[in-house]
Amino acid sequence: MAQVGPNQQVATSVPGQSLLQPQGQGSNSDIFNTLNNLVALLKNNTLTGAQVTAGLSTASNGVSQTLNQVITANSRVGSTLSQLSQLDTNGNSLDLQYSQNLSNLQNLDYAKAITQLTEQTTTLQAAQESFVKIANLSLFNYIN
Repeated sequence: MAQVGPNQQVATSVPGQSLLQPQGQGSNSDIFNTLNNLVALLKNNTLTGAQVTAGLSTASNGVSQTLNQVITANSRVGSTLSQLSQLDTNGNSLDLQYSQNLSNLQNLDYAKAITQLTEQTTTLQAAQESFVKIANLSLFNYIN
């Protein structure tokens, strides 16, 4: 397991035995034993057709079970990779946001900021004085 977040871990590998041995089966039923039994079956010339058919069916089931285990593991790995990709994307977005915030804090041009504040304050005061003068015009008094 690897720690990928404050409260999140993901598996970093899949045990080979879980791929090659069907779940709930003993060690004598792994894919290698299945293939060895198939080879022995095909080399045995004394078996009847029914015995060969039964042996081939058993081998086919064993290979299918192993293939299903591999497909399931592949799906889990794909899901983990997708999760890691999303975490990476989120981390890159946060990194960019933090860099921009830090840059804004560190690179403030104080002279420019003070000039802008002074301009905005002057504009506000002029707008307030204009409103007071306009509000006292006789036409507005007549309308009221």
